[in-house]
Amino acid sequence: MFNDQSRRPAEQLRGFLRPLVALSPIAALVGACFCALGSTAAAQNYDAQINYDQSAQPSDPDYEETLANLWYPAAKGLPALGFPVEPLPVMVSVRGGNTNNITVGTGNPDELTNLSNDFGFLHVDCNYPLVGPTEDYHVASAGLGLMIQWLRGNAAEYNINPEQIFIQSRSFGTIAMYPVALREDFAVPGSADPVLVQSSRPDYYIPRLGPSTLTCFSTQAGPWDSTMSVFFFPGQTFDQGTPEQRLEESAYWSLLNPHLYDRQRTPPMCVVYKAAHTDVCGQVTDVHSGLFGDVMLEAIEDFVELTGDREFGQRSSSIDISSMPDATGAIVAWAVKRLAADFDGLWLVPPTGMVGSTGGDISLTVFGAKAGATLAYYTGTTAGTFPMPGCPNLEGQITDFTLLGTAPASPAGVGTWTFPVDASSVGQTALFHVVDFGNCVMSNVSSHVYF
Repeated sequence: MFNDQSRRPAEQLRGFLRPLVALSPIAALVGACFCALGSTAAAQNYDAQINYDQSAQPSDPDYEETLANLWYPAAKGLPALGFPVEPLPVMVSVRGGNTNNITVGTGNPDELTNLSNDFGFLHVDCNYPLVGPTEDYHVASAGLGLMIQWLRGNAAEYNINPEQIFIQSRSFGTIAMYPVALREDFAVPGSADPVLVQSSRPDYYIPRLGPSTLTCFSTQAGPWDSTMSVFFFPGQTFDQGTPEQRLEESAYWSLLNPHLYDRQRTPPMCVVYKAAHTDVCGQVTDVHSGLFGDVMLEAIEDFVELTGDREFGQRSSSIDISSMPDATGAIVAWAVKRLAADFDGLWLVPPTGMVGSTGGDISLTVFGAKAGATLAYYTGTTAGTFPMPGCPNLEGQITDFTLLGTAPASPAGVGTWTFPVDASSVGQTALFHVVDFGNCVMSNVSSHVYF
């Protein structure tokens, strides 16, 4: 557990109203899978602020460097507050610039927060230890690794699924996160500390606009020289780093050499980059060059060939921001599709809609179906297992189930169902899941408190 002084107690968690992002503009960017949700009304959301460094004290001058804001989807939160126990997937944002913007007691939900929440993710916006004049990126990497360990070590209390942690980083955040994703794990096996014993490796990684190699930079003096030397070779100019050092500090090299870091598991990656570029290796002067995306995507292909890990290649992807300047929607879409595929079934996101004092409509959206498959939507209040008729490989998850209805999935494999709920149901908890009897696959169970 983290230091009690470094977090707001449960009774201080703030509930507030904030509008959830309207998804219709996103649909044009990421395809039909987003069309189903449309615009969502304001809903009750909860947030928490924590300090993931267990030794940090509020009086410490660098206390704010390890703060994180946790933003929950509508009607989700801590079990201690009475919310259903439903471990949530996590989307973590790691900003660039070697800067932090979270201060004690403050939080500013942004588009990625709202969109992640709409699709059932707990969104984490985190600070990290800043790199000082005589330090290098390892300082920030160690902090980010500890943050992931904290999420896993406190998973039960904060309703977190410790095996569904997505990290989205950009610019310097990517420089600091690549080693966490691809090099040594910070876990301390056998430790009695419930945080330090956890793995620091993310389950999924989305590197966005960051160098995957140092070997392609120009070694001539320039702005990139000072930036790279500060982060990688403090006290030197960039050209003073040897070719071997630049290679060993390159993320693509880390990916291709798992044995050097005892890496037993490599997180699937979605590389976000500018595909339209004219940069040439050895002459790069832009720390956000699209060439870095090319290098990492080629390294992913080489890794698959070297290791035979075809599954890793199939689970990895890319997003071209040359044609999609705002990649936020595409990032969340990739994450949702990964959850559906890796669940080996269907992925049901939290219900949307409000009931209120006059009743209202609730909408369910499920991903990962076969195009045109008939989907059956169920609800109930009691969790339990029983044999599923016609599908011996499945077990039903709601014992007092009621069939809401059936409908075919869209060509994109997305299913939707909307149904009315009476005002008398406000405050009640309902369970939902979706079954495709034709293909004998089913979704996760999603619980929801009507509000």
